[in-house]
Amino acid sequence: IGIGTDAAARLFADQLDFPSEQLFADPTGACARSLGFSQGPFTNLNISPFAKLLAMLGGIGSPGTLEAIVQGFLGDKDAEAEWVAQALAQGAAKGRFPADLPASTFSPVGTTGLRPFELATLRLQNVVQGIIANWGSLAPADPQLTLQQGGTVVVNPRGEVIYRYADEGILVYTPVEEMIASIREATSAAEDAWQSAAWESSEAKTAS
Repeated sequence: IGIGTDAAARLFADQLDFPSEQLFADPTGACARSLGFSQGPFTNLNISPFAKLLAMLGGIGSPGTLEAIVQGFLGDKDAEAEWVAQALAQGAAKGRFPADLPASTFSPVGTTGLRPFELATLRLQNVVQGIIANWGSLAPADPQLTLQQGGTVVVNPRGEVIYRYADEGILVYTPVEEMIASIREATSAAEDAWQSAAWESSEAKTAS
C-alpha cells in the first residue's frame, strides 16, 4: 500500500515492473496513520514540509539515515547484495541513468557483499530518473504526506499480528530476514499447537 493516486500507483508499478494487482493506492495516507506509523519529525513546527524533508535527509529526526547513506558509499561485505545488482539491471532496462554499467563495474572494489558505491549508484539511478523525473506524477497532492513513514504488518489467518515494524527514517526499511524469521516462528508454533490439539482429540476419542 503506497501513498498516492491510482495513476501514481500505475506509474510506480510500470517503473519497477511490480505487479499492479498487488499494489494499492492510498491518496490520503489514512492506512499508515491508522496503523500508527510515524508522520515524520517536527510535527509541531509550522515550516515547509520540504524543509523538514531536507533535515531528515541530513539525519535530523530520521534515525539510521546517515548510517544508511554511509553504507551506500562504503559498502558492507556482510550485507546481501544480489538484490542491488538486480535492481540496477531492471533500472537500466527501463533506460534509467546509468543505463550502461557492465556487471563487472564494481569488481575492482570488492567481490563479496555490498561493494563500495554499489548501493549509492542504485539510489542515484532511482532519484535522478525515478523520483525527480516523475515527481509531479508520483508525489502526493498534500506535501505533508512526503514525510509520512510506512512500515510492515504481518497477520495470521486469525487476524492476529505476528510481526510489526515501523519505519523511523528515510532509507531505513523493514529488516526482511527478521520478518521472515518471525513468520517461520509463528508458523511453527501454529503447527505445533494444531498437532497437539489433534493428538489430544485422538486421545479423547480413544478414552471414550
